[in-house]
Amino acid sequence: MGCQLASFPGKIHHDGVKAMVETIMRSQEPMTLIAVGPVTNVAAALDQEPRIAAKCHYVAMAGSVRRGYRDGCRHRVERSPRIPAALG
Repeated sequence: MGCQLASFPGKIHHDGVKAMVETIMRSQEPMTLIAVGPVTNVAAALDQEPRIAAKCHYVAMAGSVRRGYRDGCRHRVERSPRIPAALG
């Protein structure tokens, strides 16, 4: 049957990028942003508000945890080369 969004008890953000930017910018302390997949939302957040780069630590699983994935880290960096550089 799967998960039904209507039954989720928490807050639903219809614009995840906006929610990410607002959360990071509101924080009084540096936040840790953990990316475990493609970083397209991180790129969109940086486009929307470049100052988030200075307000968070960035941790990425930029590679594969099993053999057989095509060049995990290199593939992600080539697809989104400015994101690791922007976040330092």
